[in-house]
Amino acid sequence: MRERSRVEEARNCEELESRQQAMLAAWEQLQKKLDEKANEWSDRKEEIEARKRDEKIEDWERHQQGQGYRSKLKPRKPGAIMKPKPNSSRPPRRPEYHPLIDSCHGLPYRPPRRPAPGSRGGGGS
Repeated sequence: MRERSRVEEARNCEELESRQQAMLAAWEQLQKKLDEKANEWSDRKEEIEARKRDEKIEDWERHQQGQGYRSKLKPRKPGAIMKPKPNSSRPPRRPEYHPLIDSCHGLPYRPPRRPAPGSRGGGGS
């Protein structure tokens, strides 16, 4: 019996060791993928920062030449086609309509009165 238990223990140790090696190999593979993604991310980040730096330099040079500090218009892509805006299907409002005037009395909208600072809003003396 003791020999069987020793043989089983040896098998269990071998199985445990093989599992640990498999886990270690899987962990190393995942770590390698993670490192690659981190390197790609840092490269992209550096490219973006370099592009922003170049844009700032160009903006400053344009500003010094008197062409304006920043362009307010976004650059169009070459070959882009401008689409006309669709006409609104809603009918125009009547000319006497004004959203801030009450329709019943013709009085302009006035927000409620605020209490004076320091007062508690109560009446009295």
